[in-house]
Amino acid sequence: MSCSETLKAALLKEAVPSAGCTEVASIAYATSLSKENSSPPYDVEIYLDHGTFKNAVAAGVPGRKSGIMDAVAKALATEPRSLETLLASSEIDKGLFNLKVYPLKLDQIFIYSKVNENSSIIAGKHDAVVYTGKAFGSLKDALKVAENESKYSLKELFTEKGSVMPYKEVISCSEYLVEDPEIIALVKKALELDMKLAEDGSKQIYRGYSAYLDDGTAKEKAVKISSAAVEARMSGSFFPAMAVAGSGNQGITATLPIYVFANEKGFKEVDTLRAIIVSWLTTLYATVYLGYISPLCSVGIKGGAGLAAGLAGLISDFDQEVSEMAAINQVEALGGVFCDGAKPSCSIKTSTGVQTAFMSAELAAKRIAVDYREGISGKSFEDVIKNVKEIEEGSEKEINATLVKIFTKKFPYVDLSYYK
Repeated sequence: MSCSETLKAALLKEAVPSAGCTEVASIAYATSLSKENSSPPYDVEIYLDHGTFKNAVAAGVPGRKSGIMDAVAKALATEPRSLETLLASSEIDKGLFNLKVYPLKLDQIFIYSKVNENSSIIAGKHDAVVYTGKAFGSLKDALKVAENESKYSLKELFTEKGSVMPYKEVISCSEYLVEDPEIIALVKKALELDMKLAEDGSKQIYRGYSAYLDDGTAKEKAVKISSAAVEARMSGSFFPAMAVAGSGNQGITATLPIYVFANEKGFKEVDTLRAIIVSWLTTLYATVYLGYISPLCSVGIKGGAGLAAGLAGLISDFDQEVSEMAAINQVEALGGVFCDGAKPSCSIKTSTGVQTAFMSAELAAKRIAVDYREGISGKSFEDVIKNVKEIEEGSEKEINATLVKIFTKKFPYVDLSYYK
């Protein structure tokens, strides 16, 4: 397969609509699958990797709701619709179900939902259902099934001849992908979805995080609109986002600022679309190394690096070296920002990440990049992401374990019996 065919397959798998935060959407999907052939009252047990737990406990659920309890109430009242299960307008009374949530010290996506005697497992990817059927006798059995049945690998889609493609080769394929009708339709669908979220966030006051941002320049407008979209999504808007590499906020960050800025500046549509493709490919490339759920802020690093690379391409006539320099600048600038879960205040981190991405791209366009001898920087984007991965591996369990303990104090339905 050519690189464009390989990366097209990756984009089609990794850019998917998601209603509500991707983690609560995934929990709702699993729970809705598990409740089939059951009737209330429901005894619900949900076992989650600690990254999914972290991102779900306070994240937006459509209908101005949030968190795992509200996601389950909706899931029990509707049919499974993949990551759009939460678009349902109804929910069951919380008195009709008992909920226990068990965080697990796992670093890969794992959702095991039991509803009465039935269960389902999602593993490896937010929408990858690997089991539906009778509940297991033990958690160990469920984990074994997840390990055996989870086949999908994003890394494999980026691997040629036994190694991950060089970053420059990946983004060079944008030249061919921008001519592909399916990819163009996918990007335009993302713009349609994300702009509706942005309009919702601009018209309504959710938390007000984005309301006070300036929008006098093209850059400021791009920051404000992106922040508004994330705020709406994380506060329970009914409009879905296009998730990229497992995250709607990441997808918004990698997409909307380029679109808004390019429109304001009068760039050609084909260049705008290509810049978004560069951004998505960069985001996916970082995810190959860092995984879907990181202890570090994906809006600042993965989606932010994608945005910086896409913006740099847009303003440099798609000079691959400039895009790579911009991505390196972004990760060096925000590589230490940790993720404390998905929630409305991600809007603030989004505005920070987008502003930094503009700076990273503008510096790169002037051939200014962080020297490879400094900090976590490197001679290539791949080097930098590998350095971040080393930090992530050394800190993930400690950061997530601390956050799990903090969150447990706030949510009485969380049980730490298996968090050992």
